[in-house]
Amino acid sequence: MTRLAAMRTMSVIASLSPSLRGAVAAMSAHRLALAALAAFVVAGIVFSDGGMSIDGLSHRLLGVANIEYVLGDNDLFRNALFPELKFYGSLFLTPLVLIERALNLEDIRHIFISRHLVQHFFFLIAGLFAYLLMQKVFNNKLLSLFGMLLFLLNPTIYSASFTSTTDVPFLSAFMIVLFMAQHVFRKDTLLSFALLGLGAGILMNLRIMGAVLIVGVFAIQMLRLLTSDRIEERKSIALNGITFALASWLTFYASLPYLWPLGVRVNQWWTTLSQHPHHVTELFRSELVFSQNPPADYVLTWFAITTPLFALLLVGIGLAVLVQRWFRLPKRALGCMNACFDALIVFCSTTPFIAIALLNPTVYGGWRHMYFIWAPSSMLAVFGLHWLLERMPRACPRMLSYGAAGAGLATTLAAMVFLYPFHSFYFNFFVDRTANEPITTQYRTNSSRGTHAAVKRLLDMRPTSQVSVLHSRGVAASRLILPRADRERLILAGEATAEFSIEQGSATVDREALYTANVYNSALWTVV
Repeated sequence: MTRLAAMRTMSVIASLSPSLRGAVAAMSAHRLALAALAAFVVAGIVFSDGGMSIDGLSHRLLGVANIEYVLGDNDLFRNALFPELKFYGSLFLTPLVLIERALNLEDIRHIFISRHLVQHFFFLIAGLFAYLLMQKVFNNKLLSLFGMLLFLLNPTIYSASFTSTTDVPFLSAFMIVLFMAQHVFRKDTLLSFALLGLGAGILMNLRIMGAVLIVGVFAIQMLRLLTSDRIEERKSIALNGITFALASWLTFYASLPYLWPLGVRVNQWWTTLSQHPHHVTELFRSELVFSQNPPADYVLTWFAITTPLFALLLVGIGLAVLVQRWFRLPKRALGCMNACFDALIVFCSTTPFIAIALLNPTVYGGWRHMYFIWAPSSMLAVFGLHWLLERMPRACPRMLSYGAAGAGLATTLAAMVFLYPFHSFYFNFFVDRTANEPITTQYRTNSSRGTHAAVKRLLDMRPTSQVSVLHSRGVAASRLILPRADRERLILAGEATAEFSIEQGSATVDREALYTANVYNSALWTVV
């Protein structure tokens, strides 16, 4: 029997070998992209210990609460969570808890390091989908590699990819669903629209702004319906749209357990998340602004000043190219598949800015709630570079264009390395970085990596003794991810007993500054 089983095993392997060889050959054709991703994986493992978001603990609790709620226990939802937090989708948070339990992780540091790695690797997977999407659209490996690297090498987003359990995972999922949408508009089948609806429902679970993609797909289907003159085609378009809508709703509803009792909770979900009851005051263009009433250009300005300039230029070119191409199409061609996907990219990259300006929702923390815009925007940038290359038919100018694009990526990477661990504070030349205190006097947001760096520096100054630090949310969050020995040495104290405090900006009190972290002539954190 053993010999017979071995022969059968060898037969199965032999039958699979052509498929395996084909898969290996297909992968080796994209070896540059795979090598780049491997480098990112190594970097992610090395630099995963970069602090912790102040929301990290509550987001982990939300994942636990959803698991308990499905099992019939409502105590966490009723007693422990913030009133609005129960309406947050946990489709990404819950698997993080399941992974933690599967690995039998008990130490809080190990739990959050594992969460940070999973979050970051999901972002890298989205980078791979960005490469595959651009390869399908442009059929150019170098152009697709550029698009993948551009997507990953956004300093602000890359820094947040470790600690963000909502904004960057939503961006990553958005890029994957864009890949699905391109496939759907190319195949145009009932099954493909059902799968796209599943992806759109997941987006709605992760962030309410997933509605942008759903509205975009509906608008495109309506346009196709209006421009089609064949009855059978119109029936197919209508049926696909209905299937997409049903799949989106069912996926969203099934993935948010707290909404399962129908009725008022759905209305509460929409009201809570569209007008978040969180009040934050921030420095924006040297003035204090409120999260409940932000300026109309708040998100657009943050996007413009924290995105590398060469990328902004390419995004602008790509947007102009697609809009001009679309308006030049004859009416009968508006519903063609390529035009549909182009329209979706333009819609998803511009509508959020317009919605912020018109609807005045609650926003704060820079453009982190709108990180997902980077998925279609990076696609626009590749369209822009592709247009430039098409205008340069000779080999030498084309290579110069590739070289300039590569230099832009290299410059961005160099800036990230130079600013580490404060690369979340990256600003381009739209901000006068040579002025005195440009960040602390013009634009200011918090950074978990900044707090963590200050805490570690303070512990290094007193390597063997206990250190009492003035309690703050940032310091308390940073303490959770320290090694056990350092965690025991760091004491969170009140104003009367604390030896040290970690203050934003320059120290304004009459005490000795032990350590100041400076970026762009600005003091981000001071240990006093």
